[in-house]
Amino acid sequence: MESRVRIHKCKKGGFRLDYRDPQTCQRHRPFVRTKAEAEDLRDKIIIQLSHGTLASTQKRLVAHLMEFHLQRNPTSRVLGNQRRFVSFCDYFGSMDISEINKHELQKWFTKIMQEENLSERTCNRAKAQLSHFFKWCIEEGFIRDTPLKLVHFSENVPVRRPNPTLTTDEIKDILDKAKTFEDGKLFSYLYTLAHTGARRCEVLNLKWSDIDFALGFIQFRETKNGEDRSIRISKPLQEFLKTLPRHSLWLFTNDANEHLPVNTLVGIIKRFKAEYHFDKNWTLHSFRHSFAYGFKRKGGHIYELQAILGHKTAQLTTDLYGRIQAADIEMPSPFDF
Repeated sequence: MESRVRIHKCKKGGFRLDYRDPQTCQRHRPFVRTKAEAEDLRDKIIIQLSHGTLASTQKRLVAHLMEFHLQRNPTSRVLGNQRRFVSFCDYFGSMDISEINKHELQKWFTKIMQEENLSERTCNRAKAQLSHFFKWCIEEGFIRDTPLKLVHFSENVPVRRPNPTLTTDEIKDILDKAKTFEDGKLFSYLYTLAHTGARRCEVLNLKWSDIDFALGFIQFRETKNGEDRSIRISKPLQEFLKTLPRHSLWLFTNDANEHLPVNTLVGIIKRFKAEYHFDKNWTLHSFRHSFAYGFKRKGGHIYELQAILGHKTAQLTTDLYGRIQAADIEMPSPFDF
C-alpha cells in the first residue's frame, strides 16, 4: 500500500519513520528517540492517512480499512480463523465499507457454509470475530453501525462442554512436559497462565512495561470487559519472570522476537498435545478454571476472585464458581461407623 509507514533504526540512536503522503506524493521522514514513540507515531500517521486518503477519494475500500485495522490492532480477533479471514477479504476487499449490507453478508455466509460445511454455531463464532473489525470502523468514523447485527443464526446450538478442571499434579505434569518441548517458550506462557488465572489473550498481550517488579504487580490491558486490571504477582512467578530474556517489548514472542500471534500459539498447543498423552482434553481456558476452583478451595472469597479474573459482576463469578459442588465436600457421609 502506498501509504505504508516504515520504521528504521538509526545507527547513532533513535528511530526514523518513512512514508509518502498519497495525496501530495511528498515523502516524510520524522525522527523520534525511542521505539515506543516511533510505534505510537506510526499508528497516528496511519489513521491520519487513512482518513485523508479515503475521504478525498470518497472510497473506503474494505481491503484498505482491514490493513489499517490490523496495523493498529495486530492481535485482532478478526484473525481467529485464517481461512475465513482470507475468504472475507477476497469477497469484500474491493467493496466500499458502506456497501456491506445484510444481503451481501448473508451471501458470503451461505458461501462459506457450503464450502466448509459449517454449522450455524460456527457462523455465530465467525460473526463474533468479524465484529472486532466493524466495531473499529465505527470508532474511527467510517461507518455508523454494524451490518452484522442484521444477520442472525439459530440460537438453538449445542451447549459447549465445560473445560475440564485440572488438579495441581496434572498442571505440574503439563508444565514439566512443556519445559522440554520445542524451545521452551510454551512453558513460560503456560506457567504465567497458571499463576494468574488470566485469559489466554490477556497473557499473550503482556508487555514488559506491564510488569512492575518493584511493587509486585502485573497489569492486563484491553481485557474482555473493556477495563484494565492489576493483580499481585505470586513470588514463584515473579522470580521466574526475572529470568526471562528481553528481546522485545513483548513477553511472549515468535522466532523473530515479534509478538506471538494467537494462531501460532494454537498451533504450538496442537503439536504439544499430539506429542504427549494427557488423560484430560484440556484447553488453555482449563488453566483459568483450575485457578478459580483452586482459589475457592483455599478459602478465597467471590469478590476477591471476581477482581482477579476480571469479571464484570460478582454474580457472573458466583454463577461460574460460587456454587458448592458435591465433589468439593470432603466428607459427604454424616456417619462415622
